[in-house]
Amino acid sequence: MMDANDNACDYDVEMGAAGDIDLNVEIKNLMQKFGEQTLKMLESQNSRIGSAVARDQQTYKNLLEEKMSLLCGLNRPQIDPNKTTIPQIDKIHGEILQQFKKLFDSEDDYMRAYDQHCKETIKNKKISDVGSQVGFDEFTTMPHAALEDCIAQLQRQHLELKKSSKALREKRIVKQKEYEAKYNAIIKEIEQLEKYDLEAQEILELLKFESK
Repeated sequence: MMDANDNACDYDVEMGAAGDIDLNVEIKNLMQKFGEQTLKMLESQNSRIGSAVARDQQTYKNLLEEKMSLLCGLNRPQIDPNKTTIPQIDKIHGEILQQFKKLFDSEDDYMRAYDQHCKETIKNKKISDVGSQVGFDEFTTMPHAALEDCIAQLQRQHLELKKSSKALREKRIVKQKEYEAKYNAIIKEIEQLEKYDLEAQEILELLKFESK
């Protein structure tokens, strides 16, 4: 009888050790998947921001070319008073502002959608844990040292995510200030172009008067 009990105890110990190994492997896999998903999310955000910046730069380049073309047109001898360049510049300016607004709106929508997705995922996970494992979770039987390592790693990942989010917010604020500076510069240029247009019309009227 003593031998049978000893064998049973040895079997329980071996089964417990195997269970701990399986649990540690599962935790490692889950944390690896979490890290991969976080990396994919950051790469997606960086790619999207890079594409948006490239589009904005191209739009600004097109606006600059259009502005130079309009300035050249103002210097031509033949000026048609019925066709002013100011509405064209104002139209282009309005289109650029709309693109900036869509960019910021899409950024806000993306962050809100991701936040809602995270909240729903956590809620569903809690419901699933309560339904499948009443009274304990996957970390209950984890060794204390392993649990401390797991908590420390999750805390580091959380801090990294906070830093990344803060960096993205700061970058967005800088971009918004740049857009506002461009907007103010465009307003000043439009005012200057309006002045040129008025002067050109006065010169045209003077030439017409002198030719009579």
